Amino acid sequence: MKSFFKLVSSAFLGILLFANITAFAQEENSAAVQIIHNAVDPVLESVDIYLNGDVLLEDFGFREATEFLSVPSNTALAIVITPAGASINDGLIFNFDDGLPTDARVALVANGVLADDEFSANPDGRNINADLFVVADLEETASADDEVLLTVFHGATDAPSVDIAARDVGVLIPNAAYGDSAACSCIHARYSCRRYQHNCCSI
Repeated sequence: MKSFFKLVSSAFLGILLFANITAFAQEENSAAVQIIHNAVDPVLESVDIYLNGDVLLEDFGFREATEFLSVPSNTALAIVITPAGASINDGLIFNFDDGLPTDARVALVANGVLADDEFSANPDGRNINADLFVVADLEETASADDEVLLTVFHGATDAPSVDIAARDVGVLIPNAAYGDSAACSCIHARYSCRRYQHNCCSI
């Protein structure tokens, strides 16, 4: 069955679209994690990422994404993100005290800004401080070769709620606000997605 991974970043909305994901050989007693850097703050243009005190990624750039990485399951995880070259002691710390379940497949999206008073506020009043968002329950393949599974994460700090639609089909995911992630049922691979401001005309 055909499978693929596609990351689409819109300069206007900063929406990440996850389609069928490349097959990944997962280790026993592990979870699969993909890390995506979508934090627009220039201070975080390039970052170092630590996992439980060890360097996981160095000089990881804005809008870059890893393949799936194996991490121990059911084990506490401490993820630290620092500007590239900075001390781990000066980083943002994100703790997953219970870890991730065995065989889980998630994306961790670094998003937001360090100084929210230096950026436009979110129109929906959402908190735009730098955070690590979990997009859970990612699937690997659709049920047919001409279908895709679609998961959307809204990562534009200054954008309003949006609807995600497929041309000639209609709205697939309605009213997604900043920080939201949602999946929709399979759509035919020939459809191209469009984005709409919620309750507004198409753009």
